[in-house]
Amino acid sequence: MQLAQGWGKLAFAPLLGGLALGGIFLLGIDLLLPHVHALQNTREGISTQWHKSILLVIAMALHHIPEGLAMGVGYGAVASSAASAAPVSMATALMVTFSMMLQNIPEGLIVATALRGEGFSAKKSCFWGMLSGITAPLGAVLGAVTADISAQLLPVALAFAAGAMLYVVAEEVLPEANASGNGHAATLACIAGVALVLMLDALTH
Repeated sequence: MQLAQGWGKLAFAPLLGGLALGGIFLLGIDLLLPHVHALQNTREGISTQWHKSILLVIAMALHHIPEGLAMGVGYGAVASSAASAAPVSMATALMVTFSMMLQNIPEGLIVATALRGEGFSAKKSCFWGMLSGITAPLGAVLGAVTADISAQLLPVALAFAAGAMLYVVAEEVLPEANASGNGHAATLACIAGVALVLMLDALTH
């Protein structure tokens, strides 16, 4: 893409910058916003007296921010592809959305199951499980707007979304998987997920 090409041998710099910014963005939210990790039963963020169930919903909402960013950037890339040296197809954007939808199913189930275990009714557990995903469309709007501003910002926007996703995986997903004793299964599932996305990407081109 144009921005990366203009940097010559340092073409990786904007991408690394976007990757770092994505991680720093999630780190800042993680440090400020009160939330709790369900399996590890540890609280993070600013000290608060909020109920554990609220903190759990907030924790899952954090997971959905980078997912929304990735989806939004995908559709923003389609809109900006006319001015880009590497056009992005609608099929690619839809593939990203479908991949995120698949992983959001177990995430919603985690919240609903944990709340049900705390004594919430089935309806309330389901409601809060779905509400924990409200940050995904908000992140999608931010990602789409950012990517649509200029085709030259597209590599940075994509790297930003990737950095945020990597932060969530390293900070939240893998530690909780190991805490539950399912570390090996989680690792294999990550590999299978990457393989699935590569397969979908190949089939949509």
